[in-house]
Amino acid sequence: MRSVSALIAACLALIVLRAGPATAVTVTRTADLSFGQVLIGSTGAVTIPANAFGRPFGAVSLLLKGSQCQQCHPGAFTIVNDTSSQASYSLSLASTPTDLGLPDLPLGAFTLSQGAVTLPPNGSAIVYVGATLIVTSTRPSGGNHTATVPITLRAQ
Repeated sequence: MRSVSALIAACLALIVLRAGPATAVTVTRTADLSFGQVLIGSTGAVTIPANAFGRPFGAVSLLLKGSQCQQCHPGAFTIVNDTSSQASYSLSLASTPTDLGLPDLPLGAFTLSQGAVTLPPNGSAIVYVGATLIVTSTRPSGGNHTATVPITLRAQ
């Protein structure tokens, strides 16, 4: 088996909605979601869990270094409460999966490590994003492929 020539990643773009003047939040992307390299000759799905220590799983063969997937990891972003009061936020993803523009590499469901966060004054939290990549061809499209995933943050 040869590997597809590049990394498949889904970049995260955040949409921040503010509830009122007392709400102040900073959101920073700290890592892009990456599926690593898919080996040619395999079809099926691979899932990157939405947590810091999750291992990819599924029927697709990924390029490994020892027992670890090279370049596979969930996306991550940090939410910082910029006020001196406790703040709570709900988080949601786009209702439909984002398309990489390739019929042989559709994306399945995206997941968040948590659907809500409560931050202490001037506190922060890291939220992870996972997803499923579906490989429908034994010769998937090579190259680097990226997509933007809208995430909504609402003050509660």
